[in-house]
Amino acid sequence: MFSSVLKRLVAALAGAVLLVLGGALVPVTVLLVMDVGKGEDRDFDGRADAVVSGVTSTGGSPGMRGKVVRVSYEVEEERYSARLRGGVTGRALRVGDSVEVVYRAENPGRPYSKDYADQGPPGIGTGIVVAFCAAAMSTVALGASWFLLSFGAGRRKTFLGP
Repeated sequence: MFSSVLKRLVAALAGAVLLVLGGALVPVTVLLVMDVGKGEDRDFDGRADAVVSGVTSTGGSPGMRGKVVRVSYEVEEERYSARLRGGVTGRALRVGDSVEVVYRAENPGRPYSKDYADQGPPGIGTGIVVAFCAAAMSTVALGASWFLLSFGAGRRKTFLGP
């Protein structure tokens, strides 16, 4: 008898914890869904022709090495040299290569590749996956809490039975 009461009490307590967890994940899911696609703005109002001034390989395994590309360019008679953000698709850059860069007028010293600017809004795929996972975790937690609370309340005789 005591074992049965203890099992129901533990089940009810676990159900209550999962209910709180699932309930907390619902607004998190809503906020994640609202935030999908609202990453860094890719509207640039300046462009310049740049020359690759340096290419450095980053560490890591041979298949995962990256490259840091530095470019030099001029905006309104002021010379800039900075790391190129966003990468260039379809070609490996070497020192001396020409590349088109874009920037925001308020920060011309932070260049991005034209390829980066032409891509869609950032984070859509990842944001959708994260929002889906949060929704799934919330659904599982709420379903498990309903199951455990109904067992704890005595409406179920066993965990697996009807």
